[in-house]
Amino acid sequence: MTGNKIIQLYNRITEKLENLNDILLFAIRIVLAYGFYITASMKWQNIGGVAEWFGELGIPF
Repeated sequence: MTGNKIIQLYNRITEKLENLNDILLFAIRIVLAYGFYITASMKWQNIGGVAEWFGELGIPF
């Protein structure tokens, strides 16, 4: 391979990998959102217990 072909190959590969960067960030955001959703839904299912726990902390309302 000549130097010019190697540079062209490198440029094509980096262009493809740059497109994957957006997809990777989106996937990470979905995983984090799912984790927050699960814990939030568990708290809403037992909202009385959560309110009681905050009351036991002694934080003034």
